[in-house]
Amino acid sequence: MSEPVTRTFLVVDVEKSSDRGNEELALLRRQLYSMLNKAMSAAELMGGKAAVEDRGDGFLVVADASVLDVLVSLTDTLVDELTRYNATVVPTDWLRLRIAVHSGLVHRDFRGWSGEELTRTFRICDAPEAKLTLEAAQRGQAVVIVSDHVYETVVKHRYRGLPRDSFREIRSGFAWARVPGYSSPPVPQPPAEPGPPPSSPPGVSGGNLDLSQATVGTLISGSSIDRVDARSRFGGKRHE
Repeated sequence: MSEPVTRTFLVVDVEKSSDRGNEELALLRRQLYSMLNKAMSAAELMGGKAAVEDRGDGFLVVADASVLDVLVSLTDTLVDELTRYNATVVPTDWLRLRIAVHSGLVHRDFRGWSGEELTRTFRICDAPEAKLTLEAAQRGQAVVIVSDHVYETVVKHRYRGLPRDSFREIRSGFAWARVPGYSSPPVPQPPAEPGPPPSSPPGVSGGNLDLSQATVGTLISGSSIDRVDARSRFGGKRHE
């Protein structure tokens, strides 16, 4: 196995690509790679500074560059190009992206790249919370997701003017997200914990009505009655 090297990873995935026909997806792929080439040029990542691997409905970039170069220069230009393209089509035909950024050690062999931190990048890109955030952000072009590590070491310190306040945690200790154009992304809230089951009304136990303590004149609501045993005690007397 080769010695690991430190790289910055960017994973891009097209939202709901399975809903697209083959011809439409081929067109979107051409547009997507045109955007990527412009973004990589703006970030000065051409000329072997970054490796690009195709993912059918997206791509992976493994960059020999800082997180800031990828998160700010590359990602911002990519979103700008995406916005320009979407301005030429109706909203129902928008190309919308999930963009994930992380960094760490990675190995390379003749087949490509591998490593735990690279796998983590794909996981934050595919996180259900990331997908739901983009789905809820109907005016958004993309959702940008960063690992908890990138948030704590880069975003939190506002390097290069990163909009820290526009990020929200989508899963504790896992990832943070922002939607360009939103002051705060519509991150879905976790479902509320179910409360304890409602207590049975007085005299009701296990679905049966206990009338042993009832007296003449006791009012019993119909909703309380499930099954009345014909031998129930009224006023302490058993009726056979």
